Amino acid sequence: MIRFDVEDSDEGLGNRINEAFISVMKDFPPLPKDFNLSTDNDEPISVSETTVERLLRAISVSKASGPDELPNWVLKSFSDILAPAITDIFNASFRECKVPR
Repeated sequence: MIRFDVEDSDEGLGNRINEAFISVMKDFPPLPKDFNLSTDNDEPISVSETTVERLLRAISVSKASGPDELPNWVLKSFSDILAPAITDIFNASFRECKVPR
């Protein structure tokens, strides 16, 4: 369960957000090291910070939270602050073919 009480440091808040994203993936096994995804081109898969922020702002606050249990209003209200970190997590995951732990 994720707590949403006030953190007294940026590091503490960062750790809380990290725990929320990691907790969603805890039941998924890692991909094998020799996993290879074929695509029609050799361009790396990536997402832009602008796209992530736009999608976060589009989240409906009246819908239920996802499996990470972060309230949608947090993701929407702080989209400009969260977008860079979430973009980095997505792009690292695509680049390394694994979910960060």
